[in-house]
Amino acid sequence: EAQALAAIFFVSDYFPLMGWIDKLSGLYGRLEKNFKELDMFYQEIIDDHLDPKRQTTAQEDITDVLLK
Repeated sequence: EAQALAAIFFVSDYFPLMGWIDKLSGLYGRLEKNFKELDMFYQEIIDDHLDPKRQTTAQEDITDVLLK
């Protein structure tokens, strides 16, 4: 869904005063829904990595590096 939304033409990207067209067509709602889903997903990953009871491996992954 995120890839599909990235490729869709949003009128408000080129004509900010006509952003109401994106809301009317439902694109803005899809974008907000996708944002909330991705935000919850990323927050779950961060919470899992910040858990002190988590089993760690010898090698760090990218999330560990970014959280440092």
